Amino acid sequence: MEDDRKTYESRVALYAMCASINSASLGLIIGNTAVVSSLLQQDLKLTGLEITLYQSATAFFSIFGAATVSLVMDPFGRRAAFAASSVLFIVGLGLSASATAYAQVMVGAALCGVACGMGNAIDPLYIAELSPRSARGKFVTYAEVAISLGAFVACVIGFCVVSALPKSSYNWRVITACAGVSPVSLLLCVAFVLPESPRWLAVNGRVDEARHVLSSALRLAPKHVEAILDDVANDASLLDSSSSSSRHGHGSDDPGGDNCAAAAAESDGRDDDDDEHPWVALWRHATPATRRIVWVAVGVAAAQQLSGIDAVGYQFVFAIEEAGASTRVATGCLALVAAFKVATAVVAMRLLDSTGRRPLLVGSAVASCATLAVLGAVFALRTTSFARATDVDRRGGTTAFVALFVALSAVFVCAFEIGLGPGCWLVPSEILYNKVRLPAIGFSTLTNRFVAVVIIGASYALHTGLGWAGFYFVYAGTGAVGAAFLVYYLPETKGISLEEMYDYFDALVRSGLPGWLASVVAPHGIHDDGDDPDDVAASPAPPTAATPLLLQGTRSNLGGFFPATKTR
Repeated sequence: MEDDRKTYESRVALYAMCASINSASLGLIIGNTAVVSSLLQQDLKLTGLEITLYQSATAFFSIFGAATVSLVMDPFGRRAAFAASSVLFIVGLGLSASATAYAQVMVGAALCGVACGMGNAIDPLYIAELSPRSARGKFVTYAEVAISLGAFVACVIGFCVVSALPKSSYNWRVITACAGVSPVSLLLCVAFVLPESPRWLAVNGRVDEARHVLSSALRLAPKHVEAILDDVANDASLLDSSSSSSRHGHGSDDPGGDNCAAAAAESDGRDDDDDEHPWVALWRHATPATRRIVWVAVGVAAAQQLSGIDAVGYQFVFAIEEAGASTRVATGCLALVAAFKVATAVVAMRLLDSTGRRPLLVGSAVASCATLAVLGAVFALRTTSFARATDVDRRGGTTAFVALFVALSAVFVCAFEIGLGPGCWLVPSEILYNKVRLPAIGFSTLTNRFVAVVIIGASYALHTGLGWAGFYFVYAGTGAVGAAFLVYYLPETKGISLEEMYDYFDALVRSGLPGWLASVVAPHGIHDDGDDPDDVAASPAPPTAATPLLLQGTRSNLGGFFPATKTR
């Protein structure tokens, strides 16, 4: 049985790495934007406003990618979404690299932005749908590692090109064109390696194909294949019944039985949901538990960008150049900071499954805003006591100051990457159950990108109007807002299967407990009998000391802590 588990996880690892190439494309775009902004401004003689619009374009147009990705993923599947985003990346990078005018650069950035929005939604979702619950955090984090690695590679390419072509007007074009290797590689993986998501196939009635993927591509034993398919079917049946009950004002005495199918069929015949946008239908017909799930997913997505990570990264080269460093030195320092980000992402990949989601995300948010506050204080002091101590001018253009700035920037990205980086994609992908996953993932991704637009768009005005000290202080404040949300609302979700999340949040809502208190009274870790590679049993495991107290409350009335409720 241990061999079955290892075989299954090795197959998931292969597909997760292939899917993460899409995230690597996003990372390349982020790193490319940070590196070429200064070069592009010099070559095309752009104003501060124009370069700010360029930096914001990817985030802004990714909103449209997030808003429309369900139109591809829902009817055509996950592989089609991968292919669509790759084609958009290739066309966008080609237009940007060959641009002779600012307008063409912006069109290319817009297409890349749409591709990024689609990729942000599809990568963690696809990986989560393939992964066993015991290792879901590790595998979903592959996408975040790929983003960090892509940004690092872009910075290294930028450093090499700038060193080889310091005065050439083609340097930023070469850097941009090199990013096209990633989407081309993903297209090849879609054609020859990646299978369709078995959960998507099962939910769309293609059960035989789902069974084939589970048994042939993922190498699961027949009993585990049937257990997963039964769990997906029961999840859909239960939630159809719950949705029908909430709309028509009556309950269901048997949400896991035959009455579910009847209620779902009745609902399908009477509802007008087909005429509504999926986001409208999602919220209008949602149960309190569903609203809580979506609220947490959206809040986590927003908290990541409230940390200021993209704005700080995009302005890094400008800040260090103002401190007295050359463009070559600034690009090299950016690559060094990106290397720390990659290393931290690898560490987070292990810690998310061992330590848990909540402590890493909350700690990451607090540490990130604290580091930005320190950076703000350093810039505020550099023209007074720091300048006098090192005998430099007001620009602080010394090796000591540059070294301190780079060190603090590295601490910031490490603090961000240990929790907020991967957690923003992991938490929504795992707490959103099958019936709402597509529209809610799209909405949380759109929220992430919308907040990014606001944060990045304000960056130029902040550092020109308030100075670099004010720039970092403001983002320390926005990061504190995100940290406060996570402290209050985010529960621990480690060890709960995708199909059990609704039960858990339903119990959480009925308890009236905030996320932080629920995490205190409900130590996590689902019962694992060691026999199922996907940690999914055909029937619920009996409550044990390792089972979350809230989830036990949905399976039996433990001391009257919660009213008993029936589950599948």
